[in-house]
Amino acid sequence: MLDRKNGKLAFNCLDAQIFLGDMFAKCKNEHEVEWVQEQLKDCVEGIAEERLEELEGE
Repeated sequence: MLDRKNGKLAFNCLDAQIFLGDMFAKCKNEHEVEWVQEQLKDCVEGIAEERLEELEGE
């Protein structure tokens, strides 16, 4: 989903949409969709914060 081309990050949106779509396809109602969305958001924010802290220490 994420590669480096010519020194720059390249994001394959289609691959990400397929991956995330598979996760949401398991949801059976609106509550589950919102729950998965919140879990993903929390996960992304946590990982991003950790990486930013790592980069500050370099």
